[in-house]
Amino acid sequence: MDLKNIVGLKGKSGLFKVISSETARVMIVESFEDKKRFPVTDMYGISQLDGTTVYTHDEDTSIKLVDIFNNIKEIESQNPVPDPKADPKVLKEYFKLVAPDFDEERVYGSDIKKIISWYIILKGLHFFDEEEINPESSSSGNPDSSN
Repeated sequence: MDLKNIVGLKGKSGLFKVISSETARVMIVESFEDKKRFPVTDMYGISQLDGTTVYTHDEDTSIKLVDIFNNIKEIESQNPVPDPKADPKVLKEYFKLVAPDFDEERVYGSDIKKIISWYIILKGLHFFDEEEINPESSSSGNPDSSN
């Protein structure tokens, strides 16, 4: 499974796998949670994980989501991932470990909660069994990759 084929939808919890892109404005997605498929348009507020970044204090740079996921994976044995429903202060302190230069004024608590939730979902799908997370990574280790 490629990171580029995974999306989040505004107003919907969880993550979705892109099954097909019918047109530039419509795609068919499948929920990782219940495997239901449905069409979405750009009105849904589609967040493609491979293109998602987080603001830093430097106006000219941002942190790629894939780098944050790699950082979480790297420290997870010493610093377990907090529950996304944990106190916002706990989530923010953890996020400082995995994205030390993030801009605390432009990255909201809801963004941090969403990123941590996404990591937990992908971990449950064995997405992080690979050595390093890469947007173009192969799906050979994922039991759900045959779809």
